[in-house]
Amino acid sequence: MKQLAEHEEKRAQRVKRYEEVKRLQATGMSISAIGRRMGMHRETVRQFIRADEYPEARPPIKPSKISPFTEYLKKRWLEGCYNARQLYREIILLGYEGHLRTSCS
Repeated sequence: MKQLAEHEEKRAQRVKRYEEVKRLQATGMSISAIGRRMGMHRETVRQFIRADEYPEARPPIKPSKISPFTEYLKKRWLEGCYNARQLYREIILLGYEGHLRTSCS
């Protein structure tokens, strides 16, 4: 969950840079000048200018099988249930299809 949030934050920063490149280009600034101002390589600036929308850097992170159950697990943890096998049994009843890792006792 934390990894997904970090990914989304970084993506938001990249989109902001893309939008700034497009704004500067609309003012007539050259690719080289935009690159110098933004601290970006000319080819990246060129790629942004040619794109009609933000070009995704990489595919988004696929949510794990446990993702739909994280809120439930947090709730149970705060209620004092720290037994992994018990939590596993509970989420199985809720539809979890993953496996209990052998590292859990």
